[in-house]
Amino acid sequence: MPGGVLTEEIEDLKFLGGIYAEIENDWRDADYTDFLGGVVKTLEEQHRDLFNSETSPSGEAWAPLAESTIRRKGHDAILLDKGPLLDSLQGQTGDSFRDIIREQFFHGLSFGTSTPSSAFHQQGGKHLPKREHVGFAERTVDEITEDSADAMVEMLKYTG
Repeated sequence: MPGGVLTEEIEDLKFLGGIYAEIENDWRDADYTDFLGGVVKTLEEQHRDLFNSETSPSGEAWAPLAESTIRRKGHDAILLDKGPLLDSLQGQTGDSFRDIIREQFFHGLSFGTSTPSSAFHQQGGKHLPKREHVGFAERTVDEITEDSADAMVEMLKYTG
């Protein structure tokens, strides 16, 4: 067993069907809960960083506040007037949603907030500049994809 990996010589290609069936069963039965829980923590940290840097997931700076808004609020911190929006994205509140999905052939997660003001800020409007605060940069998606592939390979390794 070189490098801790079990190898087997296959003399007839008809045996590959059984091997693929075993891999499919192992993949379907794998529990990604711990891995996806780690992804949630990473996303919470990244969304906290978005608020701290006042940027969208793609790195674009949020539109500055209007002078009248700064006078009304007494500060120039963007999207921090009431706090629940950030709180719902960087931790668990009644407005947070963090669903780990485990179905027969699908494993995934939902991440976001149901804070009422979120959609208005995310999309913008007639009198409200668009300030995207929920989402994933392409590099984040790439990192999660690579990490999930690595996690899947580890879960599917034969340990017999």
